[in-house]
Amino acid sequence: MTHFVYFAYGSNLLAARLRARCPSAVFLGRASAVDHTTAFDVRSRDGSTKLGLRRRSGRVAHGALWRIDEADREGLAAAEGVNYVETDGFAVIDGEGGEIRAVTWLPKRPPEPGLPFDWYRDLALAGARECGLPAETIDGFAAADVAVDPMSDRPGRREALAALATPFRR
Repeated sequence: MTHFVYFAYGSNLLAARLRARCPSAVFLGRASAVDHTTAFDVRSRDGSTKLGLRRRSGRVAHGALWRIDEADREGLAAAEGVNYVETDGFAVIDGEGGEIRAVTWLPKRPPEPGLPFDWYRDLALAGARECGLPAETIDGFAAADVAVDPMSDRPGRREALAALATPFRR
């Protein structure tokens, strides 16, 4: 079966979250996008903001590489929704210092101010810890201001809490 290498930088850092969308996902290791940064600045349909990866000279955005079967690509694309565009050939530096061309999803629109819901920030934070990302990334996610989701029964919130409760397995 054919596969692709995916660069995750937000809630898909968490294995349980990504595997709910892409059961074939296999963790390959940490990676970095040079001259990029992440911020909770992608406005979502639910009114909150999600993480976006944006060009920023002199900065480094940390994330993780996953190998995913091609059959799971459609599920990942559907989960990324209308706010992101699939980008093939995105250059990242792997944990060995080599350049890898990966697939990632980049924001379609300019940054918009707002707050992530607490459960979304918690997904990204737990994933950053799980993947062993640098302290600066973990601390940045942890320090982000959040909003409490006014809909306690929101499907995305329920899915997030289930992923957060799933024991880690690489």
